[in-house]
Amino acid sequence: LQLFTDAKELMAKGRVKEARELYGRALELDAEFGRAYAGLATTYRSFGITYDAVLAEKYFQEAMKRLDRVGERERLEIQGLYSGVRGRYEESAGFYRLLVERYPEVDEYHTSLARQYAGLSRHEESIREFEEAIRLNPRSAGTLINLASAYGTKGEFRKQIEYLDQAFAL
Repeated sequence: LQLFTDAKELMAKGRVKEARELYGRALELDAEFGRAYAGLATTYRSFGITYDAVLAEKYFQEAMKRLDRVGERERLEIQGLYSGVRGRYEESAGFYRLLVERYPEVDEYHTSLARQYAGLSRHEESIREFEEAIRLNPRSAGTLINLASAYGTKGEFRKQIEYLDQAFAL
């Protein structure tokens, strides 16, 4: 679990190769750790970035095979993540809406839901979720950049610059 947690933190910082190594080490210790397979898959394919689609699919399939062995929260996380990276934004949003309803204080669920709304061109809902994620975790530079991008998409460039400045200050 510690290796998995450390890998997630590295991914949040954009340190993909290091995260990949830690997810792999976590799986060496527990080959049935479904969420670690999904995490490893994201090191090969994540929202808009693909390093190796074949390996990503392989690891996502390993995670999906283990859905019956995980709790509801982990199952929703895996399904939301897998649907999202496959471009099935409405389906993914459904999983993340459930997570947000059940765990409203988890900023990453709001961020993930916001990304799905962005993929669906539902910009107001996307902005609302990114703003909630920032309220919960004001030191997330990545979420600030996503929020800035959402405002840029709407043509609200002053707000975009404001959030980019905050992100770069962090």
